[in-house]
Amino acid sequence: MGAGAIGDWAGRDGTVAGWTGTGWSFHTPRPGWRAWDKAAGALVIWTGSAWIAAGSTAETLGINATADASNRLAVAAPASLFSHEGAGHRVTVNKAGPAETASLLFQSDWSGRAELGLAGEDAFSVKVSPDGAGWLTALRIDPVTGALRPVVHDPGALPSAVAAGAGALIHVTGSGPAWSDGTDWRRVSDDSVL
Repeated sequence: MGAGAIGDWAGRDGTVAGWTGTGWSFHTPRPGWRAWDKAAGALVIWTGSAWIAAGSTAETLGINATADASNRLAVAAPASLFSHEGAGHRVTVNKAGPAETASLLFQSDWSGRAELGLAGEDAFSVKVSPDGAGWLTALRIDPVTGALRPVVHDPGALPSAVAAGAGALIHVTGSGPAWSDGTDWRRVSDDSVL
């Protein structure tokens, strides 16, 4: 009921009225209640202090999942689709400042395995982890120069060139960029074996 109701509804401002067949029943709304606002022609939700248009604002939303204070949007599904509306489509992930993180985290059984984005700085990086605890920056792109930097290894601690596979790229301290021929790591500048 809106403010200043008269007749059968007098003194019932802010309540929800329902016809029982023999008279009106009045209820004090609880947060989350939904109702049809006939005058506005819209579905509304009670926040605890006001009726707002459904879909205009929600603190949490769970689709086949439970949303919480940290994960305010939770979706459990085999796939999610974001599509265009006649032109392009952009997904924006924003952070409060340079030291914060804006990234996409890929997990296996809730343990991180890959992360890409602005992780604790403004440089774009791709990080990987074998166990969700130790992380390696596989690629970093400087936001000012656009310079691309692959993972850096010390000469005495190079990963297996065989396991990395032919064509893999790394940066070796003191030697610069190197590539795997499938057997050995070779310096990009002169093709010599490291």
